[in-house]
Amino acid sequence: MYHTKNNDLQSILANICSEEQIEEISKLIAESNTKEELHNSLAKVYKKQATDFYKLLRPRYLRLKGLQESENTCTADEDKTMTAQKTEKVVYHDVLSVKLDELLDGKCNKDELALIREAVIDATTKQQLYIRMVKEFKKEKGCDIYNKIKPEYVSLHKLASEIIK
Repeated sequence: MYHTKNNDLQSILANICSEEQIEEISKLIAESNTKEELHNSLAKVYKKQATDFYKLLRPRYLRLKGLQESENTCTADEDKTMTAQKTEKVVYHDVLSVKLDELLDGKCNKDELALIREAVIDATTKQQLYIRMVKEFKKEKGCDIYNKIKPEYVSLHKLASEIIK
């Protein structure tokens, strides 16, 4: 029942919690309607660890919630449609990678591009993107990367939003 979202949750939580905690957190996400409700539920179950879990889950909440909703309403025919959509998302993903590589003049390696692509997908504002770039690449390189992609942020973010729909 939790297969797809667990793969995403495991990538987020694998280093800080057990498989049982991932299952519990999946349940809490399913039962919550807002990020605040999720945080309150985490606090009831995990006490001191709740804030750590929440900080990791907050930027991905809508994506995880969307995975659950699509999974819970999935029929056999919809499985084929979802497979086609996943293939389509890979194409968008590649288009986003190509666009970022063009903006950065090919100066970033594959791993750095993956980090930047994920940051563009997760960031809902230019400020969030800037903060993420500085955290990932230190101040000088992070600012340089941010300044190169900032003029295209709106179109990049729109493209990124297509990936997670």
